[in-house]
Amino acid sequence: MNFFERLMQSLRRFFYGRYGGDTFNIFLLVLSFLFLYIPYVRLLSYPILGYALFRTFSRNTDKRRAEQAWFQKNIGRHIGKVFRIVKNVTMSIVNWFRRKKSLYKTVQAQKKDYVFFKCKKCGNMLRVPKNKGKLRITCPVCKTVSEKKT
Repeated sequence: MNFFERLMQSLRRFFYGRYGGDTFNIFLLVLSFLFLYIPYVRLLSYPILGYALFRTFSRNTDKRRAEQAWFQKNIGRHIGKVFRIVKNVTMSIVNWFRRKKSLYKTVQAQKKDYVFFKCKKCGNMLRVPKNKGKLRITCPVCKTVSEKKT
């Protein structure tokens, strides 16, 4: 047996019967690392980090499960809501940028054959063939008619 196998086996024996990690521990670790970067609150991060480590190595699993249940009931669900809101906002911003990029690529690819206008009423992008003179353009969305020179 080589060194790494013996190390892994000894770590398995050490962690047998211990509580390990859960979402409350992750929350405590993130909180302690956030406090490390706030100048006058830095001292609060050490006890929080110590408590997270204590929970990880604890053999009193019933008490740790009760703490986890309390966390999920009182704090965890609110954090989950905040994360879902942040995810939805982030995805909507990302999708907005993707739509803009796709529209830009389309306009650039068709630029030599078409002229693009925005509808004054609804903001829809309108495409008209180039070099046709003065045209009456009807927006397909809001039915607004405007005259443009192509």
